[in-house]
Amino acid sequence: MHEQVIDDASKVIDQQPANLKALLRRMVASQALGRASEALEDAGSVLTLEPKSKHALQVVEAKRKSLTKKPFDTVAKAAERQRLCVFLFTEDRPLQCYACLRSLRKCLRG
Repeated sequence: MHEQVIDDASKVIDQQPANLKALLRRMVASQALGRASEALEDAGSVLTLEPKSKHALQVVEAKRKSLTKKPFDTVAKAAERQRLCVFLFTEDRPLQCYACLRSLRKCLRG
């Protein structure tokens, strides 16, 4: 069922890239199938169109939490106070860049 939703929504998005409803449906279906990277990509597009979308913000928050689940404790034990942060900056995803910078700021503050 979710595969069909993804296929149908993708067809609509190919014709209308700014179709918010199709982006949301594909995002939710991708998340339900465990395709976090695809869901996150659609969440970025949704947030570009509607910055306060609760569903898209939940996808971003879930991904952020999955990335910050205790990896710093392991790194801190191996090398005190060293942190590795990787960011991908692209022109078409300014909100993702903003979210990365906010996350970095929060991480550096402790």
